[in-house]
Amino acid sequence: MLLSSKPLRRLASTALCVALVALSLAGRARADVVDDVFGKRGVLSKHFAGYAPRQGQIEYAKAVEAAISSGEPLLAEGPTGTGKSFGYAVPAIYHAATQGKKVIIVTGNIALQEQLVGKDLPFLQKALPWKFSYELLKGRSNYVCDAKLLLRKQQTPSERSKGLDADQRKQAGQVQRWAGKSKTGDVSELPFKPSHDVWKRFSVSSEQCAGVACPLYGACKPDLQRDRVKAANVVVTNYHMFFSRLKRAGEEGPFGKDTIVIFDEAHKAADIAREVMGEDLRMAEIRFIAFKLRELGHAPLAATLEGKAKQFFSALALHLREARQGQRIGVNNPVAWQALGKALDDAAAKLLEIGAQHVDGKTIQRVAGEAIRASKHLKRAMGAGKDKDWVHYLEVPERGQAPSVLASRPLDVSGMLQRKLFNGKHRPIVTSATLSVNGSFEHVARELGIKSYRGVNVRSPFDYKSNSLVIVPKDIPLPNEPGYQEAVAKVFKQVVEMAGGRTLGLFTSYRNMDAAHQAVLGSKKVQGAKLALLRQGDKPRTQLVEQFRKDETSVLVGTESFWAGVDVPGKSLSVVVIDRLPFPHAHDPMAQGFGVKDPSGWFSKYSLPRAGIALKQGHGRLIRSQQDRGVVVILDRRLTEKKYGQTHLLPTLPDAPMSHDLADVGRFLAKKPSARKRARTRTRTPTRTRTRSTKR
Repeated sequence: MLLSSKPLRRLASTALCVALVALSLAGRARADVVDDVFGKRGVLSKHFAGYAPRQGQIEYAKAVEAAISSGEPLLAEGPTGTGKSFGYAVPAIYHAATQGKKVIIVTGNIALQEQLVGKDLPFLQKALPWKFSYELLKGRSNYVCDAKLLLRKQQTPSERSKGLDADQRKQAGQVQRWAGKSKTGDVSELPFKPSHDVWKRFSVSSEQCAGVACPLYGACKPDLQRDRVKAANVVVTNYHMFFSRLKRAGEEGPFGKDTIVIFDEAHKAADIAREVMGEDLRMAEIRFIAFKLRELGHAPLAATLEGKAKQFFSALALHLREARQGQRIGVNNPVAWQALGKALDDAAAKLLEIGAQHVDGKTIQRVAGEAIRASKHLKRAMGAGKDKDWVHYLEVPERGQAPSVLASRPLDVSGMLQRKLFNGKHRPIVTSATLSVNGSFEHVARELGIKSYRGVNVRSPFDYKSNSLVIVPKDIPLPNEPGYQEAVAKVFKQVVEMAGGRTLGLFTSYRNMDAAHQAVLGSKKVQGAKLALLRQGDKPRTQLVEQFRKDETSVLVGTESFWAGVDVPGKSLSVVVIDRLPFPHAHDPMAQGFGVKDPSGWFSKYSLPRAGIALKQGHGRLIRSQQDRGVVVILDRRLTEKKYGQTHLLPTLPDAPMSHDLADVGRFLAKKPSARKRARTRTRTPTRTRTRSTKR
């Protein structure tokens, strides 16, 4: 074929170059793949103007590639700015495309999922020379059930709206119209978030799905998405979904053997595994069973079940008088639960009886199964002779509502994870910005059941020595001494005044948070400057963080949920104040459970590592980019005076100057030389990339 025009010849030349690059990369030794993508003249340099390789990212990606090739589990800590998502995705995609491996990327929050599926993977799909497909895996309850939608179309308006208030009826109508047009049926496509009571009328859980008995089996939207997930090279999902599948899977795992499994934000993994492997008794679940009984013509039995459930949860409410939202309260005192247990047993028996003869028998029998499971959980949680390997507690609800969740959690999930995931049949990558404590991965390895592994600590790309300062005031009482709360409030007010706002307050208790908030409210300097004071609970978390980001002089205070995931680069976040070392609360049922199970080792194996990771998370809110600079103020002298603070917690933080003079907040932010002269640098090994193999 003759090319008669310059554009055609140029096009052919470009296509040939791309093909040659792809052929070259596909044939390169695996060790070279990382350099070919991340190097100075690599693939990424062709797509980013002024691209400069990040040594930490290259070291990280090479460690991931080596681990995938060998099959040895990798525990890798990549601080903020490392570029972890590209660092693990590129080697994994290479193995998926060239060797047919399945890749599962598991994340801890929606934001990272959206980044991967909406930005990172689409970019890599275009930039890399290897063809691959990707899908997002969600639970079935995130999608419209086409069978329910078909049934609703056959119902009268009064039947469809039964049990819904005016707002819910409006929502249901909007969902109905959207569902009829949507190609995916994914609830995230809705422009609003439907209430739980509305959405459950359009969706089913995996347990509620009729499966092969459904006339639409294999052709409904969730099943079609499931087929796309099966065919994809790369699957992105969350921990709840992954562990739910792992719970039901055999030793080959939920996606078959020899899968590349990447745990991102892996410091959360063990706790989420406990949640998924545990059991919950919810008022909403009992209402659903009662709803089914009424639908089948057994209203008296339904009323009895709901009445006993309300009595039970009302009795439990006595435990919550002094509790705050987000806390967990242990179930230690006997509460009359037998009546609810009998009502659940009666409901299950009746549903099984009806299901044996009903045309929709399998669906009814599944509801009966839910009643049986609820009854067993109730007896296990409330009955005598509780298993010390399990912890039972109440979750404090929002806005002062009555308690509606009785939770049971296993203390140890390592055995199950070792049998089904870390068993030599898969290729696991375990990573996070905060995975180690004092450079050691032993805590997370023990929690996840990893017997041997390779550990890598990647050097931070940020210059903490020049751009940050840690202040631990010496003249503040210890947390267990009188006057501590008042001192925290006073110091927080002083810091806000010196910084002109621009402060994030991270607290370990609502009382300390409220006291600090009130102190700032009463400051004449703050009032005169008209600084915006943002407090957890006043608005949804996302709105508070967004307002804090936009208003450079604002102040934000929050408790546990604000210690991680707050990403505010720039001057809006110039100071982080931490009230006390974030040890698990002594009254937390999980902490108490570990104390009972391992009285001599619970502090070193459970409490201290968790405090170290949480402290690193809190400190990590400060420096989010190369241009950021600021101060972290920690109002707990135990960090520098107690042996465990000096040997375990302090070395966990990035290497930065330290001061005991609160006035250095203003000096440092004003860039006055005296701040640097007064600051004393800690003497310890500087942060570096560390690699080691460990057998436990």
